[in-house]
Amino acid sequence: MSLTSDAVTFAHAKLDQEGLKGNVLVKPDGSSIEISVSSEVTAYFAWIVGASKLPFQAKYRADVVMEGADPVDDLALGEIAFALVDYKDLKFLENLVIWPSGDTGAPGYGVKAYAVSGPDSISVGQKVVFGPIGSLEKYASPAKLFVAILGPARQEGTAEVLGFAAFDGRGIDEKGRIIGQFIKHKASGDVKKKLPEENNFGLVRGGQPKVIVK
Repeated sequence: MSLTSDAVTFAHAKLDQEGLKGNVLVKPDGSSIEISVSSEVTAYFAWIVGASKLPFQAKYRADVVMEGADPVDDLALGEIAFALVDYKDLKFLENLVIWPSGDTGAPGYGVKAYAVSGPDSISVGQKVVFGPIGSLEKYASPAKLFVAILGPARQEGTAEVLGFAAFDGRGIDEKGRIIGQFIKHKASGDVKKKLPEENNFGLVRGGQPKVIVK
């Protein structure tokens, strides 16, 4: 489940606990939500308008955090759909189009998916071999995909693993490109090695969602 989904569920539960009606909206940055609350309060001057209660509505902005969560430090090779090489513009909940790296018609500025090879388990800090992907047809159906984020390419088609991300794939378009959004996501299991925040690309393990209302 995505972290924002966890937080929305948490926020709704809090509204129910307080006996309030409201809506919870995920903001475009993927790490905050907006809570709109509607309720009724006893009005001191109700006798003027002839009603015992008056409705009110308020909006609150809240940040979504995962307390105690750590960036995923390793994944089984079979869990990794593809890799992105030297990709520095990862943003959550923004539509993205990814080309198969083997497509000779892909523009130079296009974000490209690469196949990654190595041992059965891939860890952050490890050097792996990457190569072209000719087709992304296997991702024609919507699915949550795990993506390896690699550093700059080195000699002989190798790169260092910087971390892992979750991509909410929505299928492929008429040009064979996968479309979707990066999301914050909680993976199963526990981390073996704690990583610094610079290795956090939204895929974490452990922790509990917390909504901090501002």
